[in-house]
Amino acid sequence: MQHDFPSRLNSLPQKAKEVWGSPFNIITEHTILPLFFHFQSKERIEDIFDTVSNNSLGTLKFRLGLVTGRFGAEHPLKACLECLKEDRIKYGVAYWHLSHQYPGVTICPKHGTLIGICSANRQWSDSALWVLPTEDIIASVAEQPICPTVEQILKRLGHSVIELAKLGVSVQFRPEDVTAAYNEAIRRLSVNTEGCIDVEADLASFALQLQPYLPLASLPTTPRKAGNFIQSLTRTPRVNSHPLKHLILITCIFGEFAQFLGALHRFQSLGDQEIPLHSPDHGRRAVDDKPAHGFKGQEISDRVFKKLKPKKLKPQFREQILGCLRKGVEKNSIEERYGISVSTINRILSSDPHLMAAWKTQRRELLLHDHRTKWVSGIGMNPDASPKILRLMLPKIYQWLYRNDNDWLMAQTKRMPSGRVGNYQKIDWSARDRQLCESIELSIQKSKASGTNFPVRASHIFALVPTLHRCLEKRNRYPEARKLLERIIQSAKT
Repeated sequence: MQHDFPSRLNSLPQKAKEVWGSPFNIITEHTILPLFFHFQSKERIEDIFDTVSNNSLGTLKFRLGLVTGRFGAEHPLKACLECLKEDRIKYGVAYWHLSHQYPGVTICPKHGTLIGICSANRQWSDSALWVLPTEDIIASVAEQPICPTVEQILKRLGHSVIELAKLGVSVQFRPEDVTAAYNEAIRRLSVNTEGCIDVEADLASFALQLQPYLPLASLPTTPRKAGNFIQSLTRTPRVNSHPLKHLILITCIFGEFAQFLGALHRFQSLGDQEIPLHSPDHGRRAVDDKPAHGFKGQEISDRVFKKLKPKKLKPQFREQILGCLRKGVEKNSIEERYGISVSTINRILSSDPHLMAAWKTQRRELLLHDHRTKWVSGIGMNPDASPKILRLMLPKIYQWLYRNDNDWLMAQTKRMPSGRVGNYQKIDWSARDRQLCESIELSIQKSKASGTNFPVRASHIFALVPTLHRCLEKRNRYPEARKLLERIIQSAKT
């Protein structure tokens, strides 16, 4: 049993269904699942309803793109301390507000204060418990200062998250429309600012302000990583991206979720305009409007006659043509130079097998040299480009080399930058280990300064450093952080 996604809802007794509603109503009105529907296909949404209603969750989070996303598949319980006080006054007991539980909502939409994270029912805490929100299990957030600019960004992001969840199950976004809306917004930003805004650098700066707040700790904070982040949402559409990934880009380039919906509706209306199958002009020639009857009078003089080809080749022309073929000259060039048809050239080649072999060999050598030169020139002009980027820039060159000179092409691409972000071979794990140690020590110092009891258990330290547990899941990484954690726990016991 998990608190974020339900399962086996059809197994509920009838009395529970009479109070809470059908499985469909429970999913759409009392869980965070609707947030993940709108960027999925209808088939996948039906699969989600079937899984949650009849089976255990299994690989549902993986199929939704949560496990492989930047934001994790854990959705801890959250609560606003001001809401707790109001609930007790109004209802006598505090309860978990659905609007607080969506990933990406870090500020209470009612009070405008930071939302605290529950320490119960976490991966590093005790077994799953039935709990109501209390100040004891909610991480204190009162001492955390927040910049007014960052506060406004977090409010806009949280508002976008809630608005997306409220759209309803019947609303799905077509991936091609979403991609088109993003590309149009980025183009408009560049045009309106006369190219003064670098969208990648702007997104990196935008993400850097949000990084201290969960689950936004893994957002891209460099222009290069931000470029890959943008490219993943503006290239060939994928339906299994985390919705928070879309909402981060939407908040950055659109500002408000409503503006994104307006842009999206324009592309949806364009996509819904179908071209009639039987157009009145279907089958007509698009050259000019000639009358159906034959040419008459002046029309005959307006006709353009092609220059006739010679019926026989003179010996001197034939020798010159044979010389060109031995050098591997293209057929169209010979046709234009000597005024003969390609059919005549083919007959000359087919009449002499040795000439045909010589022409093919020379032709291949010329094409090989030409395509290799253009590919190497492309690398020289774009030294930081990966094979994929250069392939998009020179698609025909890459295609020809891939089919006809694959070994040489692969040898060249191995020496080019891979363009991958997140390759373990390029990660400085020692630097990450040092940063994690600094985060642990800084969090403990802040805890001491605020008068909070010194942490004596690992769960308390995990609550102070939310990213610590996920880092330590990599068993062969972060050795210094593990030693520091052991020393802190041992010194606290003694």
